[in-house]
Amino acid sequence: MTNQKLNESVVCKFCEGYYDFGSEQPVCSSCHAFIYEFSLPQMTENRLFEEKEASNDSGNEEPDKGSDLFAAAWNSPTSEVTSQDRVLVKSRPSCARIFPATCPLQQSHVTTSYANYPVIDYLSPVSNRKIKSCSSCMSPSLEDLPTEILLRVFLMVDDICLWSLRQASPRCRAVIDSEISEQQWESYVSFRWPLFNPNCRVESWRLLYLNMMESVTCRFCLERLRLPVVFPIEAPKVRYKRIKHEFENLCADPPYGIKIITLDTATYSHFLAGIEGPPQSPYQGGFFHVLILVPDSYPFRPPVIRFLTRILHPNISFHGDVGLDSIRHNWCLALSLEKLLISILALLTDPHTRVCMEPVIGALYDWDKYQFEELAKLWTWKFACHDYLSADFVSAMVLPDYIEQTHQRLNCKQIR
Repeated sequence: MTNQKLNESVVCKFCEGYYDFGSEQPVCSSCHAFIYEFSLPQMTENRLFEEKEASNDSGNEEPDKGSDLFAAAWNSPTSEVTSQDRVLVKSRPSCARIFPATCPLQQSHVTTSYANYPVIDYLSPVSNRKIKSCSSCMSPSLEDLPTEILLRVFLMVDDICLWSLRQASPRCRAVIDSEISEQQWESYVSFRWPLFNPNCRVESWRLLYLNMMESVTCRFCLERLRLPVVFPIEAPKVRYKRIKHEFENLCADPPYGIKIITLDTATYSHFLAGIEGPPQSPYQGGFFHVLILVPDSYPFRPPVIRFLTRILHPNISFHGDVGLDSIRHNWCLALSLEKLLISILALLTDPHTRVCMEPVIGALYDWDKYQFEELAKLWTWKFACHDYLSADFVSAMVLPDYIEQTHQRLNCKQIR
C-alpha cells in the first residue's frame, strides 16, 4: 500500500469525515476544537467546585433576566420576552453569553423567529457538512498569482502554514522548493522538535521536515505546542514549587531513555519529553516526542500526556492519547512526572490488550503477534528514526496493509 493510499484512508474517528473530509488527520479540526480543548475543563474542575461551594445559591432560584443563564437584552419588537424565547435561551446558556445584545452594523429591528438568533448563525457553519463546490474552480486560485506575491505571502506565514500550502498547490510546492533555503528548513525542524538531534549528516532538511510532519500524530496539537497557556484562575504556589522541583530533578538525574525540556518557564505548564524505544521491543531505536500539559490544579489533577510521534501500540491511540490507568482513573498525589514517564516506558514493552485505545491494534496483537511486531518495527523506522536513517530511505518506505486486513476481519467476526 502506497503512502498516498494510507493518507487518503485516514478520516476523523468521531465524525467519520462529516465535518472535515480529507484532512488526513485522526481527528478533524472541527471535532478537535470541541473534544481536545487547549484548556481542558478537568484542569480547573476542582477550583470551579470550590467557588460553587462558597456561594449561597441553592440552585432553585429563578435567574433574573440579564444573568448568566439568560441573554442580557434581546431587542424584540415586543416589550417582554415570551416564554417560548426564554426556554430557547435557557437551553443554550454558554452560547447566549458570548454574543452582545445588539450590533451597531445590524438593524435594530429583530424578529422573534429562531432563525434570527445569533446562536443559530454561530452554529450553522459547524452543523453542515463541508462539500466542495464545482463553482470554485472558476474563481482565482494560487496558481494564478505571480511568484513575487507568493513569496510575500510565504514570508508572513509560519512553517506549518507553509507546509500546508505546499501540500495544497503544485505551484506553491514548486516555488517553496526552489526559494526556501536549507537553513530555513533546518530552523523549522529545530523550532518544532527542539529535542531532535541527528546522529548522521542530513542531506536535505526540507525532506527531513516533510518526513517529520508526516510522523506527527496530530498537527493541531503540534501547532498548539508553542502557544502560551493562560490559566483562568491564578495557580497556587504549591503547584509551582512542586512542578519546578520535579522538572529540576528530571533534568539533574533523568531516567534511562527519557529526556525532557520545558517550553514555558513562567507557569511550567508545557513540557516536551523524548522517550527512547526500550531494548528488545519493536520500538527499539526510535525516539518518540511526548507532549505534557500540566494543569493549574496539579498535583490534585493529573497532567495531559500525548504522543506527538506516531506509534503502533494497543494502548496509544492514533491521536497520541495514552491509555494509562494512573493518568485517567487512579491518579494520586504520590505520582509525579518521572513516575508517569517511567510507566509509559514500561507500557511500551508490556501492552495491555484487555482494554485498548485502538481495538484493531489490540486484535492484531492477540491474533498475530509476529505481524504486529513487524508492523510496529516498520512504523518505528518510518516515523521515529529520523535521527539516524536518511530522509530518502524513510520517504521511500511502504507500510504493509495489516491494519486494514485486521479491521475487515473484525467486521466479519462481528457480523457472524
